[in-house]
Amino acid sequence: MRAKKQYCHVTLAGKEYLLPYGQNIADLQWGIETNETGVLLWRELSRDRSSGELAALLAREYQLPDNRLPEIEQDVKAYIQQLENQGILEGENDSRTEYPEQYFQTGPLRIGLSGPDVLFERYFAAFACEAGQCHQKIRLLPFRPGIHQNGIVLVRNRDVILLDAGEKYIFLFPGFPVIYEMHLIKDGTEAVLYCNPLEMEERAEDIFHAIRFAFLVIAQKHGLYLLHSASVAYKGRAWLFSGPSGMGKSTHANLWKTCFGTELLNGDLNMIGREQETAVVYGQPWCGTSGICTNKRYLLGGIVFLKQAQENYFRETKEQERILDCIRRLISPSWTEEQLLSNVHFGEWIAQHTEIFHLCCTKEEAAAEFMKCAIDEII
Repeated sequence: MRAKKQYCHVTLAGKEYLLPYGQNIADLQWGIETNETGVLLWRELSRDRSSGELAALLAREYQLPDNRLPEIEQDVKAYIQQLENQGILEGENDSRTEYPEQYFQTGPLRIGLSGPDVLFERYFAAFACEAGQCHQKIRLLPFRPGIHQNGIVLVRNRDVILLDAGEKYIFLFPGFPVIYEMHLIKDGTEAVLYCNPLEMEERAEDIFHAIRFAFLVIAQKHGLYLLHSASVAYKGRAWLFSGPSGMGKSTHANLWKTCFGTELLNGDLNMIGREQETAVVYGQPWCGTSGICTNKRYLLGGIVFLKQAQENYFRETKEQERILDCIRRLISPSWTEEQLLSNVHFGEWIAQHTEIFHLCCTKEEAAAEFMKCAIDEII
C-alpha cells in the first residue's frame, strides 16, 4: 500500500488534515484529521513503505527501545487500516478474493492467469501448461479500483479508451461494462482487470477479448506480432490470407479446406515470430468470431494479400508496398512512436524472409486452385 496522489497535507487552526483534490474529489473521497505522527507516516507511505519499516522509523524518530517495535507496528497497521478504509491509499487488499493462478502458453510465452475457472476453461484450456516463470501475469479483481487515475489519451474509439498514466497504461472499455478498468505495466509483464463480480462469468467472452490488449504488448516486447489473417496448413507450413474485413480471407481459407482438405489453423489472427532467420507462426487463442484456433507451431510458408476481382491473377508490387501491407494488417500496438517503429522493423524483416503474394481473385474454387499452383511451384 502507498499514499494516494492528489491528497494534500494542510494545517487548519492548529489541526493536521489530509484533504483530497482533483480526481479524488470527483470520486467523492474524503479527507481525515490526523496528527504529527500521522503526517510523518503519510509522507513515508509515499515511498511505499512496509509496516515494519514504518515502525522502525517511528522508533528512531521518538527514540523508543527496540522491545517496543511489535507494539509500534500494531499501531502502524491500525493507522494504515484507517487510511485504507477511507480510500486514501493506493493498492488493493487482494485478500478480498484469491483466484488460483493457472498457466497457458502460446509460442514461447508463458502467461499466468488468476481469474474465474470458467474463463480459463472456455478460452485457454487448450493452451494450458505447467507452472513456471511467467512472461506476463494477469489478475482479475472483482471490485472497482481504489482510485480512478487519469492520463494522456493515446487512443479513443467506440470500443476502447487508452490512457498513458506514466508507468502504466489504463484501458477503459465502453462496450464491456463488466470491466471497470484494466491497468497494464508498460513493459507488459503485469495486467490487472477490475471487474463487476456479478457479471464475470456471464461476460467471460468480453474479458477474454480485453485481455488480448495486454497480451499484444508482451508479445511485441518479445518480437511476436499478430497479423489480421486466416490461415491453413499446407505441406507442413502455415499460409496466411489477409486483407481488409469483408475481403474474403475466411472464404478463401475455407475453399482450401473444401478443395484440398487442408487444416484451418486460425480464422482471424496469426502470431508470427522469428527463430534465427526463419519466420514461424505460433498458435494462439484469439480468433475473432471464427472459433478456429490451434496451439501448434508451423514454419511460415507465405502471406497472401487478397483483393476481390472478376478473375484470378497476381498483381505485381514493389517492396515498399509489400512492407506497408504487412504493417497495415498488424494489430500489434502502434500507440506510441516506439511501438510503430517496432512494427515497421518487423514488416521490413518479414518482407525479406517470406513469400508475399498479392492475389486478385474471385470467391470460387478456381481461386484456391490458382493459389495452390503458385505455391506448388515455389516449394
